[in-house]
Amino acid sequence: MRTKFYSKNNKIIDISAWDTSGSSMDLYNRYGWEGAMAWGNLIHNELNAHGPGVEKGDIFLDIGANIGMSSIRAESCGASKIYAIEPDIDIFEALNKNKTDNWITENVAIDDRQGEIEISKWPNYWEFRKCHAVTLDAFFYKYSIEKVDYMKVDIEGHEKTVFNNVSSQTWDKIRKVFIEVHGFDSSEIDSFIKMFRNKFGFNSHHIHFGGSQDFLWLWK
Repeated sequence: MRTKFYSKNNKIIDISAWDTSGSSMDLYNRYGWEGAMAWGNLIHNELNAHGPGVEKGDIFLDIGANIGMSSIRAESCGASKIYAIEPDIDIFEALNKNKTDNWITENVAIDDRQGEIEISKWPNYWEFRKCHAVTLDAFFYKYSIEKVDYMKVDIEGHEKTVFNNVSSQTWDKIRKVFIEVHGFDSSEIDSFIKMFRNKFGFNSHHIHFGGSQDFLWLWK
């Protein structure tokens, strides 16, 4: 697995030189937000923590790719093609530098409608910027995507509405999903899981309850 890559503002990260012991907060205190993100994505491989995980030959869709740590991990697990989507232009510049030949990157948001939306800047989430958004159906159509073996979603709360208008034809093409869930209460979590199981055809799942966010794995 690659251990050296770009972050925001041309900063170069090399986790091979890090002390990776301890919790995500320990890594945050040592190395900032990149440390906390790497703890889950690269050091502990949260994509493969439950369910089938990323398997050799998988087509991987990274929605909210940030600088690409999840995509780097998927690549190390044998993903054959990667679509990495990041709406924050400053973060996207680093993602684009981290891509390899089998990656397609796009500076766009996924939403339940097409048009201009407002997103939080990263990591200064109290600041906002506008960006262009497309639906998941439109993204699949643009790239003639016939299947996605694994879809990762980390979109800072927009997961509450982003799937509202996704067609059954698109869901039929998606086999495994990992979602970081932000700001849901217990009833919203239950409804969210039922939507995936009953409406979208995911018959297995595992949820890990965290502090400010929860983690949900679903697979068919």
